[in-house]
Amino acid sequence: MTISSDLPPSHFPYFGQLTGLRFIAALGVVLCHFEGVIGQVERLHFWYVLGGNGVALFFVLSGFVIAGNITSGTYSYRQYAVHRFARIVPVYWLSLLVTLLLFLIGGWQYSSVASGEIFSDELILSFFLNFFALQAWFPNTVIQQFWNAPAWSISSELFFYLCAPLFLARLGSSKAMFLYLWVLTGLLLIGYHWTAAGILGDRSIWLHAYPIRLPVFGLMAFLYGMVLYRYYRRKSYEKKDHTLAILVTITLIVFINWLISEAQGTHGWDMKAISLFYLAAIPCYTLLIYLFIYDKGIFSQFLNLPFMVLLGNASYSLYLFHWIALLVIMRHLDLPIGLAYTCIYLLTLILFSLCIYLGFEKPLKQQIIARLSK
Repeated sequence: MTISSDLPPSHFPYFGQLTGLRFIAALGVVLCHFEGVIGQVERLHFWYVLGGNGVALFFVLSGFVIAGNITSGTYSYRQYAVHRFARIVPVYWLSLLVTLLLFLIGGWQYSSVASGEIFSDELILSFFLNFFALQAWFPNTVIQQFWNAPAWSISSELFFYLCAPLFLARLGSSKAMFLYLWVLTGLLLIGYHWTAAGILGDRSIWLHAYPIRLPVFGLMAFLYGMVLYRYYRRKSYEKKDHTLAILVTITLIVFINWLISEAQGTHGWDMKAISLFYLAAIPCYTLLIYLFIYDKGIFSQFLNLPFMVLLGNASYSLYLFHWIALLVIMRHLDLPIGLAYTCIYLLTLILFSLCIYLGFEKPLKQQIIARLSK
């Protein structure tokens, strides 16, 4: 791909390294959830925290890509909606259907939520909200966790996609816009801290953790990505070797996630950890993506390899189906199984995700786009 270094591109170019990066982020989330399967190693716990927080990297990447597709004229708004539906919904519904079938066959053992006093009407409501990807808005364990728990982020993503056309025309392209978003995020956190106890109750288990999943907060990460694209559009496009800067940024990301892990301690998310996540980690993820956009060093060369790009394209299926595989492993194997056996299961899961992508997601997406575009 050769683009003049004097002018920004007239269309949205394909960044293979960002697709490969998406696979790394998805794998980090998977490893985070497999912590109990691998075995609790206290000194490595913050590495699992680092992997789990890769969801924020997804949000920033989505904002950058969506802004590029809309602004560059790649899609009309109608085409944009059709492509987003075809890209997200079929695999999402498939994973939800598999979760439902497992529950109907095996009952509570294939749920991450203990049966307790959950009634059938709660499960029906929960499934209904998950079907329409509304679960992230509700601070309720049955609604968010009973079915395919990681799918809460898809609920947030769909909200971002609805907001994108509205925000894009109003977002600036200067560096100051990043500062405005940072301040706005801080104000949202302060407002939530002042009002949450009165709304959710002092003893609610969701009191501190809710902003991690509430789409309004995740929207800030998405907007970082959109502003990044606006900033990219106004600059000359010239790739350089940013290997050292990428290494420094990754080190900073690791350090910030270590601070988040320390802030969590044994009690989980609190306002300090959440503030570090939104005000420190997400800007660093944005910087990392910025460096990869203009990088031609060894990291980008590796992420741009065909097999890494293919894995990146299959990462959506990997993300949605890994939780289902995890529940099956937890119900049928004696835990922990150790790192070696976990690697075998992860390799099998990755191959399964490739099959879903090549045999279901990709062809069905093409068919839906062809039909709905008419």
